[in-house]
Amino acid sequence: MFNLFLAVSPEIFIINATFILLIHGVVFSTSKKYDYPPLVSNVGWLGLLSVTIYNIFWNNLFRRDNFTYFCQILLLLSTAGTISMCFDSSEQERFDAFEFIVLIPLPTRSMLFMISAYDSIAMYLAIEPQSLCFYVIAASKRKSEFSTEAGSKYLILGAFSSGILLFGCSMIYGSTGATHFDQLAKILTGYEITGARSSGIFMGILFIAVGFLFKITAVPYMWAPDIYEGSPTPVTAFLSIAPKISISANISRLSIYGSYGATLQQIFFFCSIASMILGALAAMAQTKVKRFYYIRLAKRMFFDTPRTWILYEPMDRDKSLLLAMTSSFITSFFPYPSPLFSVTHQMALSSYL
Repeated sequence: MFNLFLAVSPEIFIINATFILLIHGVVFSTSKKYDYPPLVSNVGWLGLLSVTIYNIFWNNLFRRDNFTYFCQILLLLSTAGTISMCFDSSEQERFDAFEFIVLIPLPTRSMLFMISAYDSIAMYLAIEPQSLCFYVIAASKRKSEFSTEAGSKYLILGAFSSGILLFGCSMIYGSTGATHFDQLAKILTGYEITGARSSGIFMGILFIAVGFLFKITAVPYMWAPDIYEGSPTPVTAFLSIAPKISISANISRLSIYGSYGATLQQIFFFCSIASMILGALAAMAQTKVKRFYYIRLAKRMFFDTPRTWILYEPMDRDKSLLLAMTSSFITSFFPYPSPLFSVTHQMALSSYL
């Protein structure tokens, strides 16, 4: 029982910290006349230190392993960076809402659960709370019409993608009668050995892939720049990093099971290539830095600091070489399977063995 508590201690700690921050915000607000800074900086570092415990818990719905630790540490570091941005950004962008600070640990807790999820039901139930928090913080700048539009657009499209994801999970459960990843792996391996195929399983995996690709803002992501532009700057940074970590971790777990794992890998591989190429080309026509936060290399090459938002006239030699190296690196992905893809594939497999 004690090991069970230790395994889930990071999530419990973040939940308790959220309640403390909520009470702190209600009682003291974030007004300048009260010199009581939020406790969230300490919360972030203590939560990071509490990820050192491992176990398999909750009837194997969640699993702790080295891969889980690595992704959770990355997630907590990105959350800590977002929280550190909140203090200065709230003064620069002139919005004062304590709910914003409270709603950062809540999706972090859901993403921690999602990284360790080992069951399709647990996976979906971890995705939805984080999505609900994202809808709210995207529209947290209440006096801005752009922020309200971003939150509304994110809510509508996010609900649509969640429905697609749930439909895919339902189709797989209806075809196999299982939701646990280990059970699904055995069933899909049996199909692979016998050479049998199930259209229900294939369509379910396809719907899950579409839902994940939307959550990770892969091609087509025409809606993402509008949401990034309308959201407050810390929210834009948070949305462009943290959800990708948790969803990518869950995708890697799904993509190694059974005969349909290769299909999933090919779908995500070509969508990632298309996202990089289309994003790099679309970024050339943008004049606002927040509209392509997910293309940070292009932002650093073509833009100055966020306060100036002025294009550089020419690129110097170093930046031109950096652009050429990046282009050649992306182009090297086209031979399938590329050496880099094979190496990363073996690394992903070894993390589960």
